[in-house]
Amino acid sequence: MMKAPLSPRQHECLTHLANGLTVGETARRLGLSRYTVRDYLREAADRLDANTIGHALALAVDAGLVKPNRPLQVIVLGPNTKEVVGRGAARLS
Repeated sequence: MMKAPLSPRQHECLTHLANGLTVGETARRLGLSRYTVRDYLREAADRLDANTIGHALALAVDAGLVKPNRPLQVIVLGPNTKEVVGRGAARLS
């Protein structure tokens, strides 16, 4: 359950991550610092009540908030916890 709607920038950062970009690549594409992008992703994770950025991405995809342009690999960590793994999916580099 979302605490609040995602901001346009949070949505944009999650979408880039879902499409395989790293935080650094997303930052360059958006003309932001990687620290700013990381902050947007952390804020998105908080709004989605996720434990990690990968968890936030899995929740956003499940809810239809983010539509990746390729299939994502999702692992189940527990009864109510999923996380996206793979290239760019939760990389902070």
